[in-house]
Amino acid sequence: MKKIIAGIILASAVACGFAAKPRLKDHITEIRLGKYEPAELGTGTMRLEKTFGHELVAVEFSVMVYPKNGTAGLLYKNGGIGIKERILFDKDARDALRAAYEQYIDDYENKRLERQKKFVKAYGVARTKLEWGPFQYSTYVEPKTYFGYVFVGKSPYFGIRIPDTVSPQKKGDVDVHYVGNLLYFTRAQIKDLVEAMDEEGLFEAIESQKIVLPANDEYEEPEADGAGVKGVSAEPTEEYEEN
Repeated sequence: MKKIIAGIILASAVACGFAAKPRLKDHITEIRLGKYEPAELGTGTMRLEKTFGHELVAVEFSVMVYPKNGTAGLLYKNGGIGIKERILFDKDARDALRAAYEQYIDDYENKRLERQKKFVKAYGVARTKLEWGPFQYSTYVEPKTYFGYVFVGKSPYFGIRIPDTVSPQKKGDVDVHYVGNLLYFTRAQIKDLVEAMDEEGLFEAIESQKIVLPANDEYEEPEADGAGVKGVSAEPTEEYEEN
């Protein structure tokens, strides 16, 4: 008897649980769908040092947004070796880059830059993710990325410094290193980069890929006339006379 009662209680609890679970159609208007594909936000140019020597060469870059994780990527090819690289900036890293840019412009316009040949880590640091490879982004590091400036001759450049960093990935027992790099930007070039990573533009690019499902169709049953079957007009009853 105790087992029967316990079984009844358990069945009731399960039934209540199922009854309390919200139905999908109750929330259908809140569902959002989207492909969430990477989208280009802007393009520009910057400078990198040649693989051999210290001469600067112009390199094209593009800025992409990756809606699935909310990052913005700076994509380019590394010098003459043709290796694809992209630096991914999350919200904190983008805020740090924007603050660094604003401070650099202020220092430039107010003649506070110190003429030095070495990179000056003047404007803070952010954690980024850098991925690279000859054909696809197969290797990555998560470096501390420094913002500052550097002089080349009489010309100052805003700089993004990625130091030598060990990758979490390994090839057998061998550590994989990113050997480091310095990205050079004129004032106009760094402005293009920062504006392409504008938060409002990122938000609009992501929102444009969302699809809001329409509300359910409402369907009303026809009202019954009298006491017949629902939806069917009631007919008068026939009287049956026995012989």
